[in-house]
Amino acid sequence: MKYFLMGTDEANYIPYYINKNHALDIRFLTKEKVDRLPLWNVLEMEFPGEGFFPDLLCRPCIMMSEMFMKTVIMYSQETIYRTVKLWDKRSGINATYFLPILEEAECMSEKTEFNSIGNRVEKLVLDRNKIENRVVFKIKRLDEKCMAVRMDFVESVLRRGAKGIVLKEVEVDIGG
Repeated sequence: MKYFLMGTDEANYIPYYINKNHALDIRFLTKEKVDRLPLWNVLEMEFPGEGFFPDLLCRPCIMMSEMFMKTVIMYSQETIYRTVKLWDKRSGINATYFLPILEEAECMSEKTEFNSIGNRVEKLVLDRNKIENRVVFKIKRLDEKCMAVRMDFVESVLRRGAKGIVLKEVEVDIGG
């Protein structure tokens, strides 16, 4: 099975300065601490002229459109999430997003290559046995990327018209 890193296409005019009112403490976006967050949050942002709301935002945390969140739940019904309203105070433009609490997997293969200092991944290789049956997840020690997804999930969101995302196929070591 193929896996991809999925993120936000930064080439588009998308919302920025999300959570500038500090209404959301992103440290609570874990299974252990999510109960400390309200079910709904209003996050201030700035919305650019000619901007649009992509189906996936990766900063300051993972945020998904309704279509995207419903697709995640189709594959992983136990996914916990919170809801946020992104709101541009100046223009009144707003959108609803969902904050999923994605499982974080320790699934880098020994074949993953790091830079000389060892703090940045140069070539990511996933270990198929450590991925297990995960479909949508975060990769431990890979902070700069949004999330990892399985091929069937990619096909599902693309069939549903996902917009504003980028994909990069990841090598998978199937072991021996």
